[in-house]
Amino acid sequence: YQDLTGQALCKPCPAGSYCTYFSTGTVNVTICPSGHYCLPRATAPIVCQSGSYNPTQGNSSCIVCPGGSYCPYNQANGVGTPGAISCPAGFFCPQSSIEPTACAAGDYQDLPGQAACKPCPSGSYCTHSASGTQVVTVCPSGHYCPARSTAAIVCTSGNYQPSQGTSGCIVCPAGSYCPFNQ
Repeated sequence: YQDLTGQALCKPCPAGSYCTYFSTGTVNVTICPSGHYCLPRATAPIVCQSGSYNPTQGNSSCIVCPGGSYCPYNQANGVGTPGAISCPAGFFCPQSSIEPTACAAGDYQDLPGQAACKPCPSGSYCTHSASGTQVVTVCPSGHYCPARSTAAIVCTSGNYQPSQGTSGCIVCPAGSYCPFNQ
């Protein structure tokens, strides 16, 4: 394009903009919209790929979605994400995520905006509801819960555990009787 008269050479469409050429010889230079990027000499904006975003207009590249956030791409209407969305509690979002990922069994995440889940601590067990809610429960007496437990494990016969929140059972002392699940 050329925005000055009397020039011998044309200018390339600048990065961060796209140029629409008309049959009349006129050119319309348009700032690249958010959620898109425009390389030099672009004739149309390019939608940011899944896992990336662009919060402002006039950019020639997109930003990789940071860990703890997700950046979806709407394929139905070809719209890129103008901003990163914070990952909800109960999920994790590593870098370049397009959607939140639920924590695996034995893991949990009680905070929003996290890139990884936490392992269920020893002495507790972690359950997940159908809605994605995660509950960390202290292991009851008569049971034990190693790290990443999804349920409390009953102490076997000959063992006992009088305390809550433990990761193991105690062997019944010689000369004592320890019934099942004490």
